[in-house]
Amino acid sequence: MNACGDSRLRGLRSRKPIGFRQWVVHGTLSGSEIKQIFRGLLPTANAVLDGKYDKVNADDEVKRAVMEFKAQNAEGSKFEHYYEIPLEDWFLLLRLFFLDNPDLSDMWKASKVRYT
Repeated sequence: MNACGDSRLRGLRSRKPIGFRQWVVHGTLSGSEIKQIFRGLLPTANAVLDGKYDKVNADDEVKRAVMEFKAQNAEGSKFEHYYEIPLEDWFLLLRLFFLDNPDLSDMWKASKVRYT
């Protein structure tokens, strides 16, 4: 169990980025927590390149964004470091993370509200 009461939010090499609940609930994250979230989403970015999300069950906007992400990064191999991923793609990766984890959909809604 972490400080937010959710043992699934573990961190590096976990499928759940640590600190995300802290950000959604309290609106604050440290630089190291943001870095942990980005590192936690690195496997999602590589899964997009591998084609895992080619037939994602989402709206057309997300599907287009997945294809654009693949096209923009087609010449390279897999990402080895989170900082290699273009900044504009992080929101897509967060969205895909939430599509993979529907039990966290309430957090996706809360995260969208913070940026609208």
